[in-house]
This record gives sequence, C-alpha cells and structure tokens, in this order.
Amino acid sequence: MKKHSFTLGLVSVLSLSISGFTVADDDVEGTNANYRSAATGYSKLVRMAKSMGGLEKILALQGLEFMSKGNRFEPEQSNKPAGEFVHVVDYDYHLNYGLGKQLLRTEWFNKVKYPFIEQRQFTEVINGKHGAVFGFDTIIAPGQAAMLSTRIGARVKQNLVSSPLALIHRASQHAEQVRFLGVKKYNKRPHQVISIPGWDQPIRLFIDVESKLPSKAETLEDDTIYGDAKWEVSFNNWTKVGDIKVPSKITHKINGRTINNEVRDSFALTRTLSLGLFEIPADLTVAFNAEQFAWGVRASQWFNRFLSIGIPFDLDQRDESSVQLVEVAPKVFHVLGFTHNSMIIEMNDYLIVVEAPLYDDRTQAIIRTIKKQWPAKPIKYVVVSHFHNDHIGGIRGYGDIGATLIVGEGTKDHYEDIFEAAHTVYPDAYSLHQGVVKIETVKPGEDLVLTDGSRNVRIFDVENRHAIGTLIPFVEDAKLVFVSDLYSPEFFPTAIPPLFIYWSVDLLAALQPNDLGIEWMVGGHGGVSSYDEFVTKVESSL
Repeated sequence: MKKHSFTLGLVSVLSLSISGFTVADDDVEGTNANYRSAATGYSKLVRMAKSMGGLEKILALQGLEFMSKGNRFEPEQSNKPAGEFVHVVDYDYHLNYGLGKQLLRTEWFNKVKYPFIEQRQFTEVINGKHGAVFGFDTIIAPGQAAMLSTRIGARVKQNLVSSPLALIHRASQHAEQVRFLGVKKYNKRPHQVISIPGWDQPIRLFIDVESKLPSKAETLEDDTIYGDAKWEVSFNNWTKVGDIKVPSKITHKINGRTINNEVRDSFALTRTLSLGLFEIPADLTVAFNAEQFAWGVRASQWFNRFLSIGIPFDLDQRDESSVQLVEVAPKVFHVLGFTHNSMIIEMNDYLIVVEAPLYDDRTQAIIRTIKKQWPAKPIKYVVVSHFHNDHIGGIRGYGDIGATLIVGEGTKDHYEDIFEAAHTVYPDAYSLHQGVVKIETVKPGEDLVLTDGSRNVRIFDVENRHAIGTLIPFVEDAKLVFVSDLYSPEFFPTAIPPLFIYWSVDLLAALQPNDLGIEWMVGGHGGVSSYDEFVTKVESSL
C-alpha cells in the first residue's frame, strides 16, 4: 500500500476513526519523525493500559501470580524437513512474578513426551542477576544448582514478552524510547503498533483499534536454522482480576507456526511482594556473565525449546576449552562436548569432519582447534548424520570455509534454505562472506566412498523412524562407525528407554548382517562402545 505522511494531528484522527480507513495486511502507515515520536507511542500505551484497568493501577502492582497449563511443539525434530511438529511436553507451572523487576519464581511439573518419556518436577528462581534451579530439570541435573546467565536471559525474556502487564511496566520504565509505528492488520483487524525496548531487538505490541487491548507481542530472535526468526505471542480470552484485565490464553509462534499453547488461571495481583519467595542461597550463586545473558536473550526460544524437553543447552560450548579431542583409532578423533560430539577423520591431504552440532560458535571453536592441530590440512568434507537442529546448528560455519557438505537424500533443499536465511540479529561467519556452498547427497542403497588412495570412508543411508536421510560414516581400516541419536554408546546405564530403543532397533536391522566388519560405535552423544556391546544392549532392552 502507498505510504502517507500525516501530521501529528491527523494521526490522532486516524487512530479514532480507523474503521473507515482501508489497511492492507502487513502495511504500516507513518514514517515521519512526529508520527514515530515517543510522546505519540507512549500515548498509545496509556490508552491500552486504560482498556486493561488504568495505567496508575497497573504500575501500582508489584506482583503477578497465576497457574498455567500448556503444551509445547518442536518444529525441528520431525521425521522429515518441514514435517509435522513433534509434541514434546505437557506442562503445569505456578508463577510468581515481580513486575518491573527481574524477580521470578516458577514451580514446574513437566510431562515430557519426546525424546525422553518421563516426568520432571523442579523450581526456578531468578533474583536480579542471579538464579538457581531446585530439582531435576534436565537429563544431567545435579538436584540443585546455580542458574547460568544464559538461562536467566532466556527465562526473563520469555516471561516479559508473555505478559502485557510486564510489558506495560517495562515500557513505562523506558517511556522516552516507546515509538508508534503506525497501523497494521492482524487477524484481519486494524491494529496500532507500538515499539518498546527489548534488549538488542525492540518488542512490538499490536493494539486492537476497537477494543484497545493488545492482541500480540512480537520480536526478532536468532535461531540456528531460521536465522532471523519472528517470535509472536498472542493474547486471548481476557478475564478480569479485580479491576485489571489479563489474558488467560497465550499462544506462541515461530515464523507463523505454533510452538506453544498455554491457559492461565488462579490469578492474583498484589501491591506488595513477598521477597522471601525469590531468595537464593549464597552457595548457589555464580558471577553474572553479561555476554551469556545477551546470548540467552537474543536466542530465548532456541534455549527454552530445548529446556522444555530436558536438554541443558545453556551449557556454554563456544570456547576451545570445551573441545576435547580423543583419538579412538589411528588418525580418527572423537570431538567431545558437554552434550554433543563430532568426529575428525584424518586423510593424507585433508580432513573429514562428521557432525556440525549446536551453533556457529561451536563450529568456530572446533575449526580453531583443527587449525592448531592440523595447520596444513583443510577440512574438505563435512558429513551430517541427520537434519535435526541440534545436530546441524553449526553447519553454516563449515560452508563458510568451503567444505563440501554430505547430507541424506530428501534433505538438500532444507540445507539450501539454511544457507539462504538472513542472520542480522546475530551475524555468523557465513553471513559475512556468502560463498557458494557445495552439497552432495547420499541415496539409500548407493553408498558414497571418500578415499585418499589408502583410507576409505564409506557413507551410507540408514532407514529409520527418527529422521529421513540419516547417514552413517564407516571408516573401513578402523572398523568404526559414527552414529547420532539412533544409538548413544555409554549413555544409558541400564536399558535403552522407549523411543530410543525403536531407533536402535532400526539401526541394528540396517547393520545386520554385519558384512562390513564393524567393530566400534562412536557416538554423537555418549562415548564409544564395541559393536557387540551395541547388539547386546539392544537385545537386552527389548
């Protein structure tokens, strides 16, 4: 739609008589300085607050408390790229929130459905720059621990963007930075859009012109697969708590697709806070890390998505000190991390890297380590086990240095999309250079062999129920394979649990009879085990 320049006086008329104005979807009116002034933006916020019960009454509130039930869905753990989202968890939580302050106490009860099938009960407490977790929140939880600054950032942002009351408090604390961006259609209804400061990215509030209530908040985040990802939180089913209106139904979307549904009730709004709820023992505090906090903020949904299924991705694996090389066979190195591993295969004149997990900063740490260890040998190939986001989040860094990517059939388009994604929220190495990326695919039944004349690495596809295009690289002279998710050597102390056992059965069926002479299994998770141990473990777990 053609843009118009309105005077500030005409803007007021527009906001009052918008029903007679034609606004196309995604059009935003108004670009001049007056239209975008802080005074105009804050006046829209005041009007919104009035529809919710009044700005003074809302700012007088110190505490927000409620119960919530919800479920989460993961877009990047499906059986095929862009497939149906996986239902990963049903949850209940009880929240105490210090409005206008970094005070949060969340008592969780999670019924995890994927990939672990288990119940987890724990409490998170955030008090300013410190936080602590009590209970078993992840697969490697110690029972109680200090919360890392990354997780503090992710949780603080999650709760801010999910609460209109909290957004009003924040906007009032930064009134001079609030901006009116104009009028935009959302759900076929005209909305006034204001921008309030987040941290690195602004948060946009969509205010329904008729009801004056906020319909949604949105902001841009960094995601390893999507790059710049639009996170939207919609507010519905408004209910009155005393004189104040609050939404009881919350829906979260990433790039337009739902990842989280939540229903809230048992609200309590207070003018005083019980500060004892947010106390953290001195032995459960660690030094605040501003850079890690910023990381958690800019990628809050990436972290929160994995925390919801019990995987602690807030552990920092971006430094070379977290890269451990273990030689598991002559010139074959297991690259160990806290949660995800890779493998390096040394050839005569080049290197093959297997797996590019987590995020670009992890890849950069591995590349720096490789350059020190093998300064004269380039990384020529990167073999990707499967397309799930935790296993390919660092793939762009290898594309940046010119390595050829080897992926399973049916997933090539997905990788091409990953390299085309814009990364402006947090520019990675590839976004600074934008080179041509070489991608080869492996079809089922048509093995790809990489050779230097003396060492052969055979790469084959394994049909399974976890992910299409899953590849297994086999180092012939070392008689070992690298496997991710389908089997995790030394990871499960007793029986392989549900879901995982189905994937291991699929792997065993693909490898039997063992005509290749495989003797060792190297894990994308866990450690190393013999092939015979793998067979015994699978058979005893059934």
